[in-house]
Amino acid sequence: MLSRSFLLIALLMIGTLLVACGGDDGIGDRMFSNESDPASVDPGMDEPAVDHDVMDSAEDAGAESPAWQIQASSIDRRVIRSGDLELFVTDVPAAVRQARDLVTDRGGFLASSTSRTLSDDDERADLSFEVPSDVFETVMNDLRNIAYVVRVGHETTSSQDVTEEYVDLTSQLANLSATEARFVELLEEADTISEILSVENEISRIRGEIERIQGRVNYLEQRTDFSRIYVSFQPEPDDSVTVAGRHFTPGESARAAWDASMQFVGSIGNAIIVIAVFFWWGWPVLAVLGVLLIRYQRRRRAEKTVA
Repeated sequence: MLSRSFLLIALLMIGTLLVACGGDDGIGDRMFSNESDPASVDPGMDEPAVDHDVMDSAEDAGAESPAWQIQASSIDRRVIRSGDLELFVTDVPAAVRQARDLVTDRGGFLASSTSRTLSDDDERADLSFEVPSDVFETVMNDLRNIAYVVRVGHETTSSQDVTEEYVDLTSQLANLSATEARFVELLEEADTISEILSVENEISRIRGEIERIQGRVNYLEQRTDFSRIYVSFQPEPDDSVTVAGRHFTPGESARAAWDASMQFVGSIGNAIIVIAVFFWWGWPVLAVLGVLLIRYQRRRRAEKTVA
């Protein structure tokens, strides 16, 4: 004769698989309601005694399961934002100090930093800041306007909406936590060693899933609560000048003009090579025509001389 606890364990194991696969909770309600259906009991077996209080509580928990589902409309959007700035400054160490101070004032912090010495003893610094997402644009603007900044080399921003993933994970987490609570209740009512081991194995498996999902949820919360900004401070070349409020670098302009001219010459050379190779079949024809033209001119000169 099957014991009541063993029957509950079997049903809950099936229910757990459905929860892990993202099935709706109405299936779990039907599973528990079928448990007390006389048609589902083998007539040749003695009907086991059922603790209706325990079953009612399990059914109540299953009936409340739709409340576990967290809708996207009930929470704020979860967006991962990041920015990248390349700033040319007159004083790298002073610019780094000012950047750290303004980020700290906005509630952020320095996540990592590296610095290295370039040619002519110039120093370059690369920093990574974590700032509250609600002040991301403000901090980006503050960094661009640091007193030592001469110009912005490049600037990029990106965003990734993870609201759907976050809602799905929190829903799975709530379902698994409720299922774990059911198994803990069954563990207290287990009668045999095999039943105890089966329930404990399920509890261990569910807790592993909970820890995995909780880790991902924690990561998404941290990455959406704080945005990441990468800043590169580089020294401005000494040949730079400012005329009428505009920034000029004669050395860089000359190098850019030389590179452009060489690229133009190279393009012409490539075009000539392409044409010469593509029309290879025309060279023999041109050679024959050239020979005929030379003979014709010689014959004409000979005729004129005789005349």
